[in-house]
Amino acid sequence: MRPLLAAFALAALPGCSYLQQRADDAADMVDIGITWSNEPAFALYTNTPILVPIGWSRVDGYFAGLGGGQWGMTSLYESCSGILLWGTEQVAWHDYDVNKPETLNLQGVGPIAPMVGPFGSAAYVPAWSNYIHLGFGGLAFNARYMDMIDFILGWFGADIASDDGKTTAQWPWEDRPHPRGALAPCKPVK
Repeated sequence: MRPLLAAFALAALPGCSYLQQRADDAADMVDIGITWSNEPAFALYTNTPILVPIGWSRVDGYFAGLGGGQWGMTSLYESCSGILLWGTEQVAWHDYDVNKPETLNLQGVGPIAPMVGPFGSAAYVPAWSNYIHLGFGGLAFNARYMDMIDFILGWFGADIASDDGKTTAQWPWEDRPHPRGALAPCKPVK
């Protein structure tokens, strides 16, 4: 018990960011909140849980809750479709332009996606994505498995997302960093 108390006391000292980094990693693990849009939109989509994408969605609006790695309100774009064995998810948080594909993350999902792509950011592959939006409002819930692993390993000093104490993240297999909690723009699949 004493070593645990000593560890928490050390982490609480000014300048020690260990617990802040664990909190940041925890915030990256899930998105949960309400959505709304200025124009009518529709979403009835789930990727349960990464193996069976089914449904369709297209929402360009706003989100309030824990999303994109931070608490509060932000902009959200999601366009998803799935037919059991394969689907696509296109998601963006915070700063994006739907007319500029390089600002959006596009990824294939489902059992055959690893063979055909497109390949997205490690932060959202694999993930369990859920969107319901009818008209002007809805709900979103996503669980990001790689960020869960980063959170758990972070308690032992490992940082596979290379995001501790930084505003960017870069997974070992990605070629460039992207904003922490946001998605990395993807290169078009050839």
